[in-house]
Amino acid sequence: MLVAVQALQSQISFLKSLDRNDVSNGISGLSQYLAKVNSSINKRDLLTVELRVGHLYFRNYVKLFDPKYGFTRDVVAGVCVCVCFLTSNRMQPMPLITHF
Repeated sequence: MLVAVQALQSQISFLKSLDRNDVSNGISGLSQYLAKVNSSINKRDLLTVELRVGHLYFRNYVKLFDPKYGFTRDVVAGVCVCVCFLTSNRMQPMPLITHF
């Protein structure tokens, strides 16, 4: 559980460091989930919080990229898939997959 708390604290710190209003709701939500992680004692609750944190974090993370770059977030079977479609003719789409 310590790793989950540290990762969540890191995500909150990163979003705070951006000093952007459009991610303030994400910071607030992640902070609420951090309180739940600290008080959760069973594995099922932790897994539920972890899934919701991933969704919330990536929903705010995509805001960091100009829409013209086509950065999108799709959730497939519990896996957050971030795909950046590069506009260059030489570059192919690069899937970045993070499993929570």
